[in-house]
Amino acid sequence: SNQKFIQADGENLPFKDDEFDYVICNHVLEHVGNPMQFLDEQSRVSKRGYIEVPSLLGEYLHPKESHKWLILEIDSKLILVDKEKVDFKPSHDLGEVFLHYMPKYSIGYKIMQYTHGNIQTIRYEWEENIDVIVNPTEEKYLKYFRGHSGRLLWDFPPSGGNYNNHH
Repeated sequence: SNQKFIQADGENLPFKDDEFDYVICNHVLEHVGNPMQFLDEQSRVSKRGYIEVPSLLGEYLHPKESHKWLILEIDSKLILVDKEKVDFKPSHDLGEVFLHYMPKYSIGYKIMQYTHGNIQTIRYEWEENIDVIVNPTEEKYLKYFRGHSGRLLWDFPPSGGNYNNHH
């Protein structure tokens, strides 16, 4: 066949500029050490592409230790926040329920996945360049990473007390 498998470092791809018509990055970005370099390489080797990553809700429902980034799409930009910097520690992993049981046995869940695909994943298509902000400092982006009490996720629990006392 005409296909060849190449294992390469995503932050230093061994391809020429614009070598591809379209690139697909499916559940890889959340693992990379340097997302800016990784995304620069994606847009260097192709003029268009697709990126799929877990959404913030997806990370809460079925978190993975290997995921380094919390990612949202806001204003047509990918916003990445380092999980370690925000001390992201969800209390439960419901992956078995939401990745295996519900899709197999719940027609309502299947309909929700079909009609609202971006609930657990972000599906981002780009052309020419990838608009991204890593570890934003602007409130207009940080507000999406706040808990219902208004505190940043990384401010939990409030000092001097139990989180449940502040509802």
